[in-house]
Amino acid sequence: MIKDRKILIVSGIDSESFLQQILTNNIKLIKDDLQYNLILTPQGKLLHDLFVSRKRNSEGCFILDCHSKGIEDIINLFQKYKLGSKVDLTIDDNINVYWSEIHSENSYKDPRHEKLGFRTYVSEILTNNYQSFDQIHYDLSLPQLYIDFESGKYFPFDVGFDQFNSISYDKGCYIGQEVITRTHFRGVVRKKVYKVKINGEIQKPLDLEIFIEDKRVGTLIGIYGNNNHKVMGLALITADLINDHKNAVIGNDKIPCEIL
Repeated sequence: MIKDRKILIVSGIDSESFLQQILTNNIKLIKDDLQYNLILTPQGKLLHDLFVSRKRNSEGCFILDCHSKGIEDIINLFQKYKLGSKVDLTIDDNINVYWSEIHSENSYKDPRHEKLGFRTYVSEILTNNYQSFDQIHYDLSLPQLYIDFESGKYFPFDVGFDQFNSISYDKGCYIGQEVITRTHFRGVVRKKVYKVKINGEIQKPLDLEIFIEDKRVGTLIGIYGNNNHKVMGLALITADLINDHKNAVIGNDKIPCEIL
């Protein structure tokens, strides 16, 4: 079981059009599959990410797979934009979320990347040898919202979320759409997520600055592995400032690291 997930049910005759005007992907394209979506600020910064599917055999009803740290804020935001829409919002604590490497009944392929396997939504308690996603996220250079960085801090392009099937560029308007579309078609993104090898001990919280020759080039946003020597991490780096990948340091303690 993935214990940090909560299920929000969005139902009602206006549910599809309501979600369509808020989420970054094209809700109308969801059939019997799972879709990855973002919720942005009007300025285009990343507030929340979530998975959306249609509830089988239930017209106009959507299942939103949300992180437990974001669920209350998502509900409050939906209430704010609900206005006169005929939409009902309900947390369903009876649905559990499981992850597996193989397809099974009631499972959906994770739309972000094939290495992320399948997500299953059932009310039963299953025998499941769930392991942390950390290694997969590191391998994909995919940081985790709420864990590696705060809500509302970065644009989707900064943390690479646009590379994981989270945004439709032809669906029309949604919150933050103007900034996202302009950035996408200009093709100018200065920051990028890099893997880093940390040659020393480091502890959370992160957001530690990374320097090369006393020049700030980025921020460490995630560590993957034990807090001992040669920890692997993810960092948000301004690419055109890197002139020496092997001699970077982290924070005021100048912990040596290598940008990979």
